[in-house]
Amino acid sequence: MPVPTAPAHTVPVPSAPVPVTAVPSALPAVPDDPVAGLTVLEQIRGIAYAAGRPQLLAHVYPGDSPLLTEDRAALAGLVNSGNRVQRLGFTFTGPKILTRTAVRAELTVSIRQQPAVLVRRDGTSSALSARDLGRVAIVLTRASPRGVWRIAGSRPAAAAPT
Repeated sequence: MPVPTAPAHTVPVPSAPVPVTAVPSALPAVPDDPVAGLTVLEQIRGIAYAAGRPQLLAHVYPGDSPLLTEDRAALAGLVNSGNRVQRLGFTFTGPKILTRTAVRAELTVSIRQQPAVLVRRDGTSSALSARDLGRVAIVLTRASPRGVWRIAGSRPAAAAPT
């Protein structure tokens, strides 16, 4: 069994996601730090799901990302069926930046999906349990050194190059 070590980089994460039922007048700014940026990108994703606005996912992923296509399709399916997800949020622990350039960062992080609520068209709802998603390698990219981070890819960390 590996010996636990201190995280290479620590970013405070709210203990519980804030419920969102409407899109705020301005989305949160994505910080320059990749780990903090990832946290904010997932907050924006939660806003998109709570509001039923697939177009907001363009603020999370680059335009050519298969992740954008997949997430838009999943959210559109919810919206088309009259459903939405509230309180979608994630907790990141043990982040470690593997590589970083001005326009690309690869990091690993353990992810736990927080409890959420599926709200159906008829107003009924059901709890979605929290679940551990394991250790994940995430690639963030931006179009220029002063650009905004976007989630370009993810995979289980075990598949990440060493």
